[in-house]
Amino acid sequence: MDSILLTFSRALRNYNLGYNIPQAPLPPPAFTINSGGDKISLTWVASGSEGESNFGGYRLYRAIGKPDTTFERIAELAPGTYAYDDKQAQRGQSYYYYLTAYSNGSGNMDGVANPTGILESGRFYTRTNKAAVLQRMAGQNLDAIRIVPNPFTIKARNYQFIGEPDKIMFLDVPAYCKIRIFTERGDLIDTIIHDNGSGDQSWNSITSARQVVVSGVYLVHFEVTQDYYNSTTGSLLYKKGDSTIRNCSSSDKQAKGCELCRQYLKKHVPNDCGSACFVASCSWRIPVLGRRSWRRRVSSF
Repeated sequence: MDSILLTFSRALRNYNLGYNIPQAPLPPPAFTINSGGDKISLTWVASGSEGESNFGGYRLYRAIGKPDTTFERIAELAPGTYAYDDKQAQRGQSYYYYLTAYSNGSGNMDGVANPTGILESGRFYTRTNKAAVLQRMAGQNLDAIRIVPNPFTIKARNYQFIGEPDKIMFLDVPAYCKIRIFTERGDLIDTIIHDNGSGDQSWNSITSARQVVVSGVYLVHFEVTQDYYNSTTGSLLYKKGDSTIRNCSSSDKQAKGCELCRQYLKKHVPNDCGSACFVASCSWRIPVLGRRSWRRRVSSF
């Protein structure tokens, strides 16, 4: 109720002043984000208000994990600045940004229409809804592929990737590949087409049927879809037809899982398909609050 009354009171003051109230600077008309290997580069077009005497500059805000959460201001930039490199970004995390233009407050001193001080353009003009992530170079060979976190432990799910508790990263993957995820039994639960040329690919632990995966042993199969050459030397790093299998280690359950994977590959995967295979160890049982029974959940991948 208080916020409604406040809005009405501001609208009434605006009307009584003939709509002649101090205005915030115009927002930047274009805002572009490019993900690199060790930084996220942000560029924008100058605000239409930059030539005004009370123009203060630009403010850049960032959120981690999801766009509908708290944004933190990471930079305050002077007029005439139209680029910024976010070098604090970390591999695997998702970032969202918005950029505002602000005044120096000199045109908003009387306090009749607005609270005095700096006026700032709205966030929704430039707020991004698509995640920006670091894009590292593709892996140099199939043996370099890694799965992070490994093991995936539900107890640590809120500390692994901020705002994305079920996220799993495949790192140093081929630049162009098809990623297929199988259960211990050999059921195909999801297929990911990786075609952006980078070495990073994420998976949110959701099957193609939109179900959250349960605890167990999983096989991830990487199929190279086109030849890839070293950009510096021009040498062929891997081609369609290469293959490799990486086995899990230690426990009897893991060894059993590896044997199941080998049997499945022998039966279902063509010999000429480039692949790298990984198996996760079985997890322990954990309680899920609010349910009547214990539920098995992925705690390793």
